[in-house]
Amino acid sequence: MSNSAYQNKKNATPRQERSILNSNSTDANTQRRQIVSLLKQLGSINTFEFRHLFGIWSPAPRILELRALGHNIETVRETYTTPDGKTHINVARYYYQGESEQILTGEAA
Repeated sequence: MSNSAYQNKKNATPRQERSILNSNSTDANTQRRQIVSLLKQLGSINTFEFRHLFGIWSPAPRILELRALGHNIETVRETYTTPDGKTHINVARYYYQGESEQILTGEAA
């Protein structure tokens, strides 16, 4: 995500924020914006929730890209039981820890 795109997202109005979350686009840039928005709003989300509640089927690559852009996102492994009763171990749960100094000062690439 370019620095100008990030600034636009950072200054997004609640209406713009909703449109990002309601987007049907599956491109990487939209998914990165959705992930940041969701993590900020919800505090944490696991892989199954990203997939089944928000339609982001492969959150791990987007998380990796966001980290490279300077976002501090922590991963904690958990056991998760799906609504149909299947238990999965070692599921990633992501926590947004804020933006790095690089983003805050506008030095991100």
